[in-house]
Formats: sequence, C-alpha cells, structure tokens
Amino acid sequence: MPNRSKMPTPHNTQPQYHTSASNWHRNL
Repeated sequence: MPNRSKMPTPHNTQPQYHTSASNWHRNL
C-alpha cells in the first residue's frame, strides 16, 4: 500500500508542474 502511494506521488507531480508552467506562460 505504501508503494502505491509513493508511485503516483512523483508521477502526478511531473504532469501537474508541466500544466502549471503552461498556464503561467499563457497568463504572461
């Protein structure tokens, strides 16, 4: 169970950061 929570954590962080960066660039 702890392995499953650790796997989606870093995986979800990568795509989320990319989306935030894209939104910030568009807002500029």
